[in-house]
Amino acid sequence: FFFSSRRRHTRFLPVSWARRCVQETDVSSAPLPDTIVWENYDMSGFSKFLRRIISYFVSLLLILVCLYVVLNLRKLQDQVYEEAPPILCKGKSSTKEEAYQDYQQEIANRVGLLECYCKQNIVDRLTETFPNGEKLCQGWLQQQSLTNGLPLSLIHI
Repeated sequence: FFFSSRRRHTRFLPVSWARRCVQETDVSSAPLPDTIVWENYDMSGFSKFLRRIISYFVSLLLILVCLYVVLNLRKLQDQVYEEAPPILCKGKSSTKEEAYQDYQQEIANRVGLLECYCKQNIVDRLTETFPNGEKLCQGWLQQQSLTNGLPLSLIHI
């Protein structure tokens, strides 16, 4: 055995500590299931049944709550994607006017120039005000954070 020698597990301790800390341990195997008197467990059939029903109910409730949360987060994610679909901006650059004109179009007709414009210099453009008085890059960043954060929140739930 690994602990067969008393000296082996006390070699780094001072001798006075080793005498105080080391105790002989008697290890024996667990009793066989046949030797356990299950009647002494003192639980009636109705009590077992009731506990099982409560356990099933709590489990089902947790599953339904998680399903509700997942479906609502999925619905919210679909709404965000509908308002601001993901755009590939490689090679695309746009001016503030082009981005604003694209933003004014209906959602289905947008090309995504606002996203490309905001990504070019995100730090400076967060505080930039557009002709309608809104900070569109700030709103775009919030939507992107929601869109990218929802899948992560689904994982953690």
